[in-house]
Amino acid sequence: MAKPARGRTIYTPKDTFVADYNGAPTTFKRGRTFVHGDHELLKLFPTMFTELRVHYDVEQATAEPGEARGAA
Repeated sequence: MAKPARGRTIYTPKDTFVADYNGAPTTFKRGRTFVHGDHELLKLFPTMFTELRVHYDVEQATAEPGEARGAA
């Protein structure tokens, strides 16, 4: 699974729910289904999702311009 771009808001369902999506009943699970803020699911079911709060960020794999990394 790809890591989301930094600064993009991620949402998860407030509670698990089932809804018609792309012509089929689909289960969206609280704490298991995650979507970015620009995903069509948020437009279709805006009251069913809540913003995911990130408590710990993951370190970037590469240094920012001018930032020293590791033992040089």
